[in-house]
Amino acid sequence: ERYVNDSRRFREIAISRCNEFEPYSISGVPEEGWMDYTDKLGSWEEAEQEGKVLRNDIETNMGLTASVGIAYARIPAKMASDCKKPDGLTLVRDREELAALFRERGVRDLFGVGAATEKKFKRLEIFTIGEIAELSLDYLVELFKPSRGTYLYLISRGIDESKVVPYYEQHFIPKSIGRGRTVRRRGTNNFDLLSDALRELSRQVGTIVRGNGYYFRTVSLEM
Repeated sequence: ERYVNDSRRFREIAISRCNEFEPYSISGVPEEGWMDYTDKLGSWEEAEQEGKVLRNDIETNMGLTASVGIAYARIPAKMASDCKKPDGLTLVRDREELAALFRERGVRDLFGVGAATEKKFKRLEIFTIGEIAELSLDYLVELFKPSRGTYLYLISRGIDESKVVPYYEQHFIPKSIGRGRTVRRRGTNNFDLLSDALRELSRQVGTIVRGNGYYFRTVSLEM
């Protein structure tokens, strides 16, 4: 419950400073977000000061630390925000600064690279973002198919033309929300085990539903 409430408070604070706010979440409850200050600030110094004020607002009002990344584009800003977690600020002014900061970092520090992609790169003895940036577009497309390969080619070079989509322009509402867990066959007759698993999965789904303000009509259970 506190996690959901803090997420809502975080969004309120972010929006109070910049209405062009796009929430971001992996868990279903936003605890991160992008803020677009294009045409609102006149210099990198002003942007850095705004980042400090935002972090201070979160700490003062919520008692929590926050990491801020400031950059020339959307995804580089996300990558910069991960540099000094859980309490820091990183400024990246251009592609050259991004390359200097991330060239020697592992491939998992490239936004969008998960365990499966990392494993594939390791098999090819590719371990750093700088090594990905040295690969050709044709080679990456051959490895990962056109869309994924093109993304890796561009973002490893700091090229990002994606735009912040403010919360008030987002109309996507999922048709369903679900969570699952694999139970060993010999445990399928263990009522206590199944009951505990169902209770935890229900809690996870409920957290997502409440955190996003959704309503629903149907509950289903699949086994």
